[in-house]
Amino acid sequence: MEEAKVWVNTSTIHSILHPDHAHNTRRLGMHGSLADDNCDDPDSQRKINWGWVPATITSGGHSGNDGALDATASITVRIEDEESEYHRTSLEIPGGAIEKGHVVMANYHGDEDGDDMGFDSEDEGDDQAFGLDGEPLGYPDDLITLTHLHEPAVLHCLRKRFDQDKIYTNTGPILIALNPFKSCKSLYSDTIMKRYWERGEAQMLMGGGSGEGNSGGGGGGGGRDDFNLAPHVYDLADGTYRSMMLKIDLARAGEKCDQSILVSGESGAGKT
Repeated sequence: MEEAKVWVNTSTIHSILHPDHAHNTRRLGMHGSLADDNCDDPDSQRKINWGWVPATITSGGHSGNDGALDATASITVRIEDEESEYHRTSLEIPGGAIEKGHVVMANYHGDEDGDDMGFDSEDEGDDQAFGLDGEPLGYPDDLITLTHLHEPAVLHCLRKRFDQDKIYTNTGPILIALNPFKSCKSLYSDTIMKRYWERGEAQMLMGGGSGEGNSGGGGGGGGRDDFNLAPHVYDLADGTYRSMMLKIDLARAGEKCDQSILVSGESGAGKT
């Protein structure tokens, strides 16, 4: 595998570099909101550790036909993350760490100016992760379209979308909402709400009419969306309401239909 990109768990890196210290207690937010008060190095205090770092495999790690890493042998990687204390560190990682999922393949997003995974827009090696149509993945509206779907892939995509003021992201029929920590008046208006309602009406007329499908992004990522609307809570609400009304009609016809809505999130996240 030539210049394959991966994510490496920082706990694994710490255990390799510091075998006498079993655990690394420093785990900062993705934007470095917390600092290690016990660290005397001011530069180190500004480093970010959210659990994973991007790296390039410099030797070993040949993948099989399914694109999975070979967990029978060790690999050598070079960490490439300026925000990490491990930036430019090269180390050998045993195959056991790969088998445990501590090293996972990265997606190719195709940023024009190269993203923080170290990808270049012209680097299109056979081992990179492209979308189903052979094109770079970008940072999609629906996470289920990611070739490699795991914790670092999800968090990296959400962070990149957040930096672009895209606070809503679908994962199938589920809508993920991030706190923007600022006013987003341009996202909410009667005009914008009407556009999502119109899409729901069009999908009903085209036979996607249960309303279940467009909850969470115009078909749950599976159908054509001529309206080209981004994920939004308006879309989720429209699909949920249409599904509820359809089930009520079925219940009136004698068909019992139980319904539920699951809303999860931290305390104070805005569930109510």
